[in-house]
Amino acid sequence: MRLFVLIARSMLGQMLLAGLAVLSAWALLSGQPLGDDPGTIMLSIVMLLVCAAVVAINGWHIRRRARALSPQHDDPGLQPLDKDGLPEEVRPLIEALNRRIATIAGIGERQRFFLSAAAHEMRTPLTIVRTRLELLEDSALKDQLVTDARRLNRLVNDLLTLMSIRGRERVLKPVDLAQCCHRVIEALDSVAAARAVRMTVVVVDEPPPVSGDAGLLQVGITNLVQNAIVHSPLGGTVTIRIDRPARLTVTDQGAGIPDGQTEALFDPFVRLSNDTGGYGLGLTIVRAVADVHGATVRAGNAPRGGAMFVMDFAGD
Repeated sequence: MRLFVLIARSMLGQMLLAGLAVLSAWALLSGQPLGDDPGTIMLSIVMLLVCAAVVAINGWHIRRRARALSPQHDDPGLQPLDKDGLPEEVRPLIEALNRRIATIAGIGERQRFFLSAAAHEMRTPLTIVRTRLELLEDSALKDQLVTDARRLNRLVNDLLTLMSIRGRERVLKPVDLAQCCHRVIEALDSVAAARAVRMTVVVVDEPPPVSGDAGLLQVGITNLVQNAIVHSPLGGTVTIRIDRPARLTVTDQGAGIPDGQTEALFDPFVRLSNDTGGYGLGLTIVRAVADVHGATVRAGNAPRGGAMFVMDFAGD
């Protein structure tokens, strides 16, 4: 039996089994079996069944590897492939792929470490610069320098937030999206008041809690709402809507999103306008939060005008 398994896991062995199965099928279908012995006929049938079993098993192994490489796979990032159960001739290819995956993962880890370390190191000198700027006499130049220092400080904080999200373990606990949204509104009250923007939360049919990290979800929602406030006209309204089964929609009354830009918005350092401040990392953070929770986020234009961002939580 062990010898048969080794042969079946070899490409050459599979070709031999397939050849015998084809020969057996031809003999049976042509009405000219390989001899008149009933045992020979039975052997032909067994060979057909064995060949079908080998094909089915190999197909199952291949589909399992394909799911591991799929972008919709639950595990974030590239994961090493399991070579157990595959033909011996395929194993060197899988091993080479695993080495390449490990190399790519190492490069990504070093990049994340560099960005995180650089952001941490920039925090202290930026704080010192801002403190010294406040000591200067009031002038247009001082105001511009203080604004620039604040933008740099926000960039550093956004980088640290992004790095912490991507390197964070999943914490699956029931989270009430409505409570998260109300906390966000309280935190952004002064930001919205500066532009006379009204924020509202609309809850439809009391959706069930989602599984996730309340802190991370609040970070993601904060960036969505803050983005909506910045792009809203003075005196406008930002609406946060929560629907079943687990969908969160943030809508503003701004100019909307130009055609062809909806996907690029989530890329790092992409901004539609230079008048909004920041460096274009807010929506990148939103997508990172969505990825951690197995959710999707998309951008579009609302039917009555303005931009609309929708976050759907899969499997909740």
